[in-house]
Amino acid sequence: MSAFYGQVDGALVCYQKSALLIEKDARHEHVLNQGYIRQWIGEIARCKGAVLGWLSVFFRAAHLKWEHVSPPRAGEGKATFPGD
Repeated sequence: MSAFYGQVDGALVCYQKSALLIEKDARHEHVLNQGYIRQWIGEIARCKGAVLGWLSVFFRAAHLKWEHVSPPRAGEGKATFPGD
């Protein structure tokens, strides 16, 4: 939680706004950035004590976004799956 400086709710609002912008962006980094925002929202959900199943959704979504565009990143993301 230290990465958010105790501002978990504020970080979530910023990530939600970023997610909307990223989803509309068609540049070549688009898929990579979609993976990052999913990972970051998963990290926020973890800090807020989200149910394990919901955490897995975000981390797996990040992994799936990265698996074809950045296999090394996808491998790192898989390591963050809660409960695996």
